Amino acid sequence: MVDEIVKEPFKLRRGGEMRPTNKKKGQDQMKVCIETFIPEMKDKIIIDKTINNNAGRRFRPDYLLEDLNLIFEYNGMQHYINPFKLRGDDIKKEFYANHTDKNGIDKKYDTIRWPYFFQLTKPIAKFVFRDLMKHFSEENSQINKNGYYSDEKYYRAIGEIYNDPFDLNRKKKATEEKHVLSPGFHGTREVPATFCDKGIERFIKDLSWKCDAKDRGCPCNAKVPESIKHQIKRSLDLYCGDLKKNEEKWLIIPEHNEQYKKFFKFVLDEKYTNLFYGRDPSTYKT
Repeated sequence: MVDEIVKEPFKLRRGGEMRPTNKKKGQDQMKVCIETFIPEMKDKIIIDKTINNNAGRRFRPDYLLEDLNLIFEYNGMQHYINPFKLRGDDIKKEFYANHTDKNGIDKKYDTIRWPYFFQLTKPIAKFVFRDLMKHFSEENSQINKNGYYSDEKYYRAIGEIYNDPFDLNRKKKATEEKHVLSPGFHGTREVPATFCDKGIERFIKDLSWKCDAKDRGCPCNAKVPESIKHQIKRSLDLYCGDLKKNEEKWLIIPEHNEQYKKFFKFVLDEKYTNLFYGRDPSTYKT
């Protein structure tokens, strides 16, 4: 029935996109990514294990880096669609930031969230593993104040996570950023039109966050790369363009949400969109 509403995108096969787990490839891609950029954490990441505090409360972070007092959370679609899930995320973040373990020892964790519509472009890698690390290191002495990013690590990471989409035999590893799927929405039905109001707020914050702690002496100047919002918009424009009926854009975008409409008023800059898009044949046909 769906193919009567919208065209099918390019069929992404194994190694086509970044996911927390890829059963076909036999690896946890989020874990691979973290360990590639922070090799001292190899085999030390605690996955999906409960944390208890001295008040008897418990939560289960996706990826806990105990030595760095750092948590990575992979935010799937439910973290934008389900308002109870969003509220739970806020409670968890507060719990991690003000945690006292069951022995009464303060153990506060910083949290990095990876949205399901992100991919490992070079600007995103720099933002997460360099800029955010510098940001957190101002108050977390366990984190390297220079961050963990390098170009060498970046190319190693995309080679581990992605395949070259231009290789007809699907055997070559990604070696260039253009082999990386663009951040955005390609085949998923969990598009912004399905987000609750608070989910749209989070979505926009994911695309526009910047450090506001200069008044506290934070010198990091961290902010989400400008490129991401253009890549997201491009993917949504392509999705809407593949609808069988132009008047059904409401299936993809929340047409009546004023915050969404205001944010996406910007003019698309093509210098940011030179990536691989599942709904743009010109980016994968050679």
